[in-house]
Amino acid sequence: MRILCRRTVAAMLADALGCGFVEADDHHSHTNKEKMSRGVPLTDEDRLPWPESLRDAIRERLDRSEDVAVSCSALRLKYQPSGETGTSGETGTSGASAVQAAGLSGYGARA
Repeated sequence: MRILCRRTVAAMLADALGCGFVEADDHHSHTNKEKMSRGVPLTDEDRLPWPESLRDAIRERLDRSEDVAVSCSALRLKYQPSGETGTSGETGTSGASAVQAAGLSGYGARA
């Protein structure tokens, strides 16, 4: 049996679809990445700049009319990126670019 992490599955999906790929964890600050590597939970304050950085990376690709797959482990709804406003928590459309999010309904998600 083979176990694949979400990053690997999302990268494989992006490759199969011929689209770009954004890994949300790559958009944390260096300090946050160090904390996570040591198993230290991030605080809400630690996470403040993260959704905006992730939003910018996604928007940059969409502005180039590029399809993009996003891998994100944000379990709390308030940290999940939005398509419309770029803030977190909801999915929408922006101009001609539509962002569609798929997830496991209710699986580990906390508001």
